[in-house]
Amino acid sequence: MRTLILGADGFIGRQATMVLAKDNEVYRGLHSADGGKNAVKVNLLDKTTISAALSTVKPQIIINCAGVVENSDKAKLNIEFTKNLLDAVVTSGLKFKKIIICGSAAEYGQVDPSNLPVSEEVSLNALNDYGRSKLQETELALGYKHKYGLPIIIARIFNPIGLGMHKRMIIPGILRQVIAIKEGAPGVIEVSRLDSTRDYVNVKDVAQAIKAIALGQTHYDIYNIGSGRSTSNQELIDRVLDNFSLAKRPQIIETLADPEPQQASRADISRIRTDLGWAPEYRIEESIREIVSDAGKP
Repeated sequence: MRTLILGADGFIGRQATMVLAKDNEVYRGLHSADGGKNAVKVNLLDKTTISAALSTVKPQIIINCAGVVENSDKAKLNIEFTKNLLDAVVTSGLKFKKIIICGSAAEYGQVDPSNLPVSEEVSLNALNDYGRSKLQETELALGYKHKYGLPIIIARIFNPIGLGMHKRMIIPGILRQVIAIKEGAPGVIEVSRLDSTRDYVNVKDVAQAIKAIALGQTHYDIYNIGSGRSTSNQELIDRVLDNFSLAKRPQIIETLADPEPQQASRADISRIRTDLGWAPEYRIEESIREIVSDAGKP
């Protein structure tokens, strides 16, 4: 299946490319066309480059892994990226089997504890700039689906972790502090709240889920992709420390006095499991062990 992956050099895009390229003809949409074989230049702020890539590749499947993953005004670019892509798709005259847009658990925002684990039917209440941008992106994409009959699917990804994850994320942040302690820094770890929880899913599992959506017989507009398990910051710290031999357990300081609002801290993944046969393979312990090992722990 001829597939165009946008943001193919990003955290999720790299893994999706590796998984799908094993038995599909995959083209990588990059800012520069100098990325080697099957690389095409795509700037999602420039519709002409998108149209040119579609004309060149003539993909049957498009997977948009590109986006701004930060809680700032820049996150509004996520909406513009997808609008430009879908405008180019509509004007291309091409027929597509699947167009996958990567969504986020941040779209759920604050949820009632009674709604955990969170299904795709739960009301969306995004709390921050990033979550609102992803929610608007989803609404935009589904609007195009219904207006133009495009085969759009939202892959609503919870909290992906693994090799290559951004250093500003919580696990690399904890790891940096633990390594510093191992090297002689004061034995203190700072974290926002020990009781904050999230659903962490290995990026390799995310890539397999995207493949299942791309190639499988789908019956829904949206699929949650998560581990189905809730993990607290306390557990994350414990798992990182499990990989170190410290003379003394570090002191942990919480930087926020009050608990955060209840988040979508556990995904209901029954829809993708039942419809497409996907289930996560990697446990949080394995994922953290791999991240620690890659960091070159002392």
